[in-house]
Amino acid sequence: AAFRAFFAAVEGVTRALKHQVTLRFPQESDSYSDAEMTLLREDNYCLNDRGEAKTRQAVLPPKSNFIFALKMFMREMPIQLELGLKTEGWQAFNESLKVRHRVTHPTKPSDIEVADKEFEKVCTARHYILGTVTRNIAKALLEYRHREYLRWDKGLP
Repeated sequence: AAFRAFFAAVEGVTRALKHQVTLRFPQESDSYSDAEMTLLREDNYCLNDRGEAKTRQAVLPPKSNFIFALKMFMREMPIQLELGLKTEGWQAFNESLKVRHRVTHPTKPSDIEVADKEFEKVCTARHYILGTVTRNIAKALLEYRHREYLRWDKGLP
């Protein structure tokens, strides 16, 4: 249950980041390509049997979707995005994703068992995901505040 809850939270955070971008840039934008906007909305296009174009919900891999969402969210921010893809937390996220897949789609009875070490990994992954999002957003907000202070200090509006 911990794995399902964690990855549901990751999907929720990912969706919230993407939603914020689409609220800031609801129409065409020079900052985002058509493909990026389509992925931000999580749209997928197909044709029905009558040859009509239809939009349906895209199914995106959690790992690349999280990275994409954070990159798109941070694109207009005044700081460089720090993902930490070589950290223990990112490795734990990848390992936890494999366990989640195994537990969600078991092929044998033992697949639904979660070892203590695997549970520790999901805790590390949780810390990494929440820390990465919080740290990047907090740094961006601090930079905005710093820039506002500098404008105020110089008497600028």
